Amino acid sequence: MKTTLIFFLFIIITFICCNESSKGLTFKEAEKIGIYFDSLNLEYKSAVRVDKSDCVFTSDEDIEKVGLAYDKFFNDFLKYLSERNLKWPFPAKCFHKIYFSPDGSIDYFLFNFLNEPPYKVSPEQETKFKILLNKFIDDYKFPITADVKYSQCGSIIYGSKKKN
Repeated sequence: MKTTLIFFLFIIITFICCNESSKGLTFKEAEKIGIYFDSLNLEYKSAVRVDKSDCVFTSDEDIEKVGLAYDKFFNDFLKYLSERNLKWPFPAKCFHKIYFSPDGSIDYFLFNFLNEPPYKVSPEQETKFKILLNKFIDDYKFPITADVKYSQCGSIIYGSKKKN
């Protein structure tokens, strides 16, 4: 009975995670379904960068607004994860690139846990993260709009260092 329940739970999780409508994917998963990082980077312009000549937001005021919106996005997401009991027993560093429609909706959120020793995110933890990420970004609208599709990348550490 327990084995059957685990099997059906695995099937449901696999279906949810592999659903083609998923926007939150690892870089590797995205490639498997034909979504390539390099191609997206040609289609989506960088939101902000050091070289202001080739990005969407160039004024100091706009760059500050984007930064504040980006911080709020991750504060909201971290709160969302916490409220749904996603616990990180160690600091889990994650690189991500988020691709936005001009209206601020999220087209793709590609990520990769860096799994720096001695910390390795388990497959179960990554699956739970991905399920929650997809639920969160389905309804989240970034408050910054533009005339073109844009993207932003960065790293974040989920969880915190253990106290001695």
